[in-house]
Amino acid sequence: MAFHIRNSEAERLLRELQALTGETLTDVVRNALAERLEREKNRLAASQEPDSLAALSASMRDIWSRLRLVPNRDPRPDDEILGYGSDGLPH
Repeated sequence: MAFHIRNSEAERLLRELQALTGETLTDVVRNALAERLEREKNRLAASQEPDSLAALSASMRDIWSRLRLVPNRDPRPDDEILGYGSDGLPH
């Protein structure tokens, strides 16, 4: 299905996000829509929870939904990145 953007601001934002992420235009649109959908679902779910818990819960869901989309660009194990050896101690 073809999709045409007829709004110059929307196209500028799309291309700017593409340049930052290195994703294809299709991936940028798909990821942006997935993030927005997740935020809206979180907002709806939060509106059905008690107030203080709702704000915290919505924030956490929003953070996790964004973190799931961050690509892993470092193939090293966590311990190696943090500087721990096989004995569990720092180098």
